[in-house]
Amino acid sequence: MHAAGLIKRNEILVLNHIYSIMLQYDCCGVDSAEDWRDTVYYMEHSSLPDSCCTNMTSNQTTCQIGGPDTHEQGCYAFLHWFMTSHYEMLASLFVVAGCVQLLCVVLAMWMLFYWSKQSSSASESKVKTPLKFKCVQCLSKVCPCIAPTPDVPSSM
Repeated sequence: MHAAGLIKRNEILVLNHIYSIMLQYDCCGVDSAEDWRDTVYYMEHSSLPDSCCTNMTSNQTTCQIGGPDTHEQGCYAFLHWFMTSHYEMLASLFVVAGCVQLLCVVLAMWMLFYWSKQSSSASESKVKTPLKFKCVQCLSKVCPCIAPTPDVPSSM
């Protein structure tokens, strides 16, 4: 029961995306409005979806396959034209995205190497400086009013 509801919900989402593409690009079907002829929607409604109509308020008799208020061009033709006419931009976008990902991987590897080197050198040192003193020493460089407390050694 739950799976059937999920499938129905996904079908509705897919149809909403198809309708929005058809509305945005003034197209109908994949190749033409004829693609709707054998669909359940066309058999139940005896008309095309509103997204195939040039006039959304037109009556259902004029929004038919081959009718005067129907977008006859299929969406595939438009999307194919868009992809081929903008392929340089799309290819550049993918190359830039790949370079950014590669840069992130290199930086992550460098940080891992740097931190492992720092942790190994810290474990090898025999004299360990207390963290409190390091913080006070750093802050005293920024703000001269902060000075190391007498109980903390001043030289290490």
